[in-house]
Amino acid sequence: MKNLGRVVFVAAASILASLCPVCGAGGETIRFDFETGDLQGWEVIEGRFDYIVSDRPEFHNRYPGVSARYNKQGTYYLSTVEQQPGQPSADRMTGVVESPIFVLADGMASFLIGGGKYDNTYVALCTLDGKEVVRACGRNTEIMRRVEWNVPELAGRPVFIRIVDRNSGGWGHITFDDFTAKGVLDTSANRRRHTLRKQARLEAARREVRSLMTPVQEAVSDLTETFGDRYPGGEDFAKCLDRIEAELAHADAEQVDELRGQLETLRRDALVANPLLSEQPILFVTRHQYRSHYHAIDTLFHTDEFNVDREIPHSDLFQGPGALKTIDFGDGGKVTTLLEAPGGVIRDPQLHFDCKRVVFAMRRNVREDYRIWEVNLDGTGLRQLTRAVGVSDFDPIYLPDNSIVFSSTREPKYNMCSRDHAANLFRMDSDGANIHQITKNTLFDNHSELMADGRILYAR
Repeated sequence: MKNLGRVVFVAAASILASLCPVCGAGGETIRFDFETGDLQGWEVIEGRFDYIVSDRPEFHNRYPGVSARYNKQGTYYLSTVEQQPGQPSADRMTGVVESPIFVLADGMASFLIGGGKYDNTYVALCTLDGKEVVRACGRNTEIMRRVEWNVPELAGRPVFIRIVDRNSGGWGHITFDDFTAKGVLDTSANRRRHTLRKQARLEAARREVRSLMTPVQEAVSDLTETFGDRYPGGEDFAKCLDRIEAELAHADAEQVDELRGQLETLRRDALVANPLLSEQPILFVTRHQYRSHYHAIDTLFHTDEFNVDREIPHSDLFQGPGALKTIDFGDGGKVTTLLEAPGGVIRDPQLHFDCKRVVFAMRRNVREDYRIWEVNLDGTGLRQLTRAVGVSDFDPIYLPDNSIVFSSTREPKYNMCSRDHAANLFRMDSDGANIHQITKNTLFDNHSELMADGRILYAR
């Protein structure tokens, strides 16, 4: 078996018998030490883990007076924190793992445990109905300690081990190894449980698809009622949704996955057919993700700011290329490029009221700052509206009189408790003339929007 986060139930008895010399004929000792390199019949019933049976040889941390080598038994142990070899550990992984069912002979058990000391990171011994009788957890250390349980009231009863990791913070994980107890595996109970779990997973998958279907049904109904003939596929979309819902009731696992794929395709088609999307192209920009550096407004990376600095090369913070494009869902999702900036970034596009031109900010390369530009919606007539050296102009919007409001660092100052240039709002004529400042403070004014009554809404 491969070391995967999700596995199917296997005949664990034969595996376990091969691990422990005293397991054989009498089956008197049960041991889970994962020395076969797999889960030995355990199942991940919730969440997902990347490298749950780990062979990591050394601790991630160093402990005074303690050897760097993991104090595991043998080569392998169970871990809810390890990623594939060579990858860092990841407390973000969460889930629940359960062992095969076994019958305790005398109520005694012993194992190694490490990891987090939380109410939601623990190992529990459970009765067949899932009740957790006794628990143990780590002590916020990788060093695994030996725990011994004595629960005589469980002697002769079928039980199983549950490992719970529902914590994604620091030390939010469990490590576990070398479980031993007197008893025998209950193979018939394991087969029944596997069948029940398979049925439960199938029903959960059906419920998930139904939950995904509901908002699509509501959207199709609303679009049909709102737009009528402008949404001609509404009736067909509704019929397809009814068919998927009917087939889902009797679908097996493979068929559920197929129906989920059909639903996803239908969902996209039904939503893209919305006249607000399909009757005209949509304007957008493409660019790399802005780099993070101290503050959210540092995305300007002004040419003489601290953030172009001595520690991180400026070229690593500012990254092209960028482009201004349209996508036409009414024409099969056709994408048209209006303007490209191979070494720069285009941002903040604003469509004019006549839908014939666009104003935007562009920085063509790492050696210049942002300027305000305008271009026709067919890609012609590109013209530069602002030109000040050592100044960033961005976030432009059109006003009803064809003038333009934008944010700019034209008044030299820095933000309080920051290392970046402050920007205020400015206004200019449609050709870039008569620039004048309309807000004045030591903070940062940006993201302007024109309200219905003519006022300007902006962030500070």
